Amino acid sequence: MSKPLSRSTVALVTSAGISLKKDPPFDMEREKREPLWGDRSFREIPRDATEQDIDVNHLHINTTYIKQISM
Repeated sequence: MSKPLSRSTVALVTSAGISLKKDPPFDMEREKREPLWGDRSFREIPRDATEQDIDVNHLHINTTYIKQISM
């Protein structure tokens, strides 16, 4: 790295369908109709978001555990 981590900006990118509850959901209905299509949009999660602010929508992973933690 060219500078210390404490002076860097770090981003985490995931394909787990994580968003804020107030955000529009990912388009899972289209993916059900067109299995090779996936919603490529993204949602920003602010650093002050809590577990109660988070939602997860994904067709190919079991979201039960994640939703139990965030409710």
